[in-house]
Amino acid sequence: FFGFSFFLIAAALLLMGLLFVFHLEQRAGERALMLALGFTPRQVNRWLWAEGCLVAAIGTGLGVAAGVLYTKLALRGLATLWQATTHVQYFDYHANASTLFGGTAAALLASVLATGWACRRQDPSAVSVRLAGSQTIEAPPPKRVGWFNRGGLVACLVGAMILALTGEGSAEAFFGAGSLLLIAGLLGCRWGLIALAHANWAPREPATVGARGAARRLGRSLTTIAVLASGIFLVTAVGAFRQDPTKKAEARSAGTGGFALFARSTLPIYEDLDSTAGRTAWNLDPDLLRQTAIVPLRVQPGDDASCLNLNRAQQPQLLGVDPSELDRRHAFTFVQTRAGLAPADGWKDLERLEPDGAIPAVGDEATLTWALGKAVGDTVTLADERGQPLHLRIVGVIGNSILQGNLIIAERHFLARFPGAAGSRMLLIDAPNDRRRDTLAAHLMSRLQDRGLEVVPAAQRLAEFAAVENGYITIFQTLGGLGLLLGTAGFGIVTLRNLLERRNELAVLLALGFAPPAVHRLIAGEHLLLLGLGLAVGGIAATMAILPVWLSAPSATD
Repeated sequence: FFGFSFFLIAAALLLMGLLFVFHLEQRAGERALMLALGFTPRQVNRWLWAEGCLVAAIGTGLGVAAGVLYTKLALRGLATLWQATTHVQYFDYHANASTLFGGTAAALLASVLATGWACRRQDPSAVSVRLAGSQTIEAPPPKRVGWFNRGGLVACLVGAMILALTGEGSAEAFFGAGSLLLIAGLLGCRWGLIALAHANWAPREPATVGARGAARRLGRSLTTIAVLASGIFLVTAVGAFRQDPTKKAEARSAGTGGFALFARSTLPIYEDLDSTAGRTAWNLDPDLLRQTAIVPLRVQPGDDASCLNLNRAQQPQLLGVDPSELDRRHAFTFVQTRAGLAPADGWKDLERLEPDGAIPAVGDEATLTWALGKAVGDTVTLADERGQPLHLRIVGVIGNSILQGNLIIAERHFLARFPGAAGSRMLLIDAPNDRRRDTLAAHLMSRLQDRGLEVVPAAQRLAEFAAVENGYITIFQTLGGLGLLLGTAGFGIVTLRNLLERRNELAVLLALGFAPPAVHRLIAGEHLLLLGLGLAVGGIAATMAILPVWLSAPSATD
């Protein structure tokens, strides 16, 4: 929320500063008259700044009220439209006074600084020109594109590359790289606009002439590009993080582990359903189970440590599995293992015992990071069947998977500390990729109904977990929508302002015989260039910032 809101706040401040500059330009004659009567520039700036601060204070108050309303609507959405995210039917909104006052003060301070900067940017010279109603047009000289612009562009690109390569997909690296890429894009646009304005060629098409006019107000053009780029960055980046659990769900490295079905039972299943004797005991159809393999998991009940539980798990559920079965299939993907151990050997690491007697354990990334607050090398202490302390050493982390909410240890260690947990209560089922899967699931639930067996597609279980992240991403996208709305509003305001300022110029062109379509193309060329640059800078920055995350994601291949 903080990272995405930063871009939204930056876009809002840029738009506010731009509007205040328009306000000051509209009152240029009044300001020039006050300077001609003997008032100092500092006095005039203070009066105008006071007006801006008053408006900012009113806007800040409305913003706080809107923020409270937005939060309540978001909580309402989590309890209704996005209930799959939390599995909670009601939220009680609690307002923290320090947060409200702190946010109000921060927003007001940022607004005051933005208006103050806009006041200081006004040129107090050329009073007679301003009194005459003329306007000074920015004409950026080529020398302004010097070592500072080039050096800043290179430094931002190098910094973004370093963050992307060393950040390991962290949120800080993503937002840092995104910010640097946006700044680099703006510096590149500044360079390009100045070069376009001073190019040694004579354009003939009205649209090309208009494109050169984009450098007419360089600061205004760059602000418009920045606001548009911020909104595009938000929408593009947030959308790229949306999870699609059904994509390549058949791969062993996917969150399903390559398993077709996931089963849980209320009562233990003592027979080995992967053997002929076990299938015969439950009268399972041998033809239907042909080419089907079942990996049983022993379960020691505990707290749900998945993202479906909003509370911190104190005694997470424990699973016992034969590591060789998962290792032979190369099931799931280890995103982190202990130092010196290859990710491919993560499951083998469960067989050994730690020197201090701790039992090696593996957990899902979401479980360890958010539910337990643990990482590789940390120890989780539980109670075994006899009430004795059970120390589990985290030796590996697997990516988002259907085993979320559990800690996994080797079956022999499990039986040594929980000898009474006979039988299996969780099954991972390999089945052919055909229509018989639904029939197989119904057949297993029918035959083992006495054990309370529930069988669901593995991709469906993974989708339940993905719905949590996608629900929050939907909330993020509303922020992105606000940013894009700000960018669109800024672009429209700049277009309207430019047209109002150039009414006399456009009237002269029409009087000289230029056809209205040619004038329209001239205007469109200037503003479509700004629109295209804003879309390009925001889209490219978002794509480049999220590219390391895509590249570091495990390949969904068998």
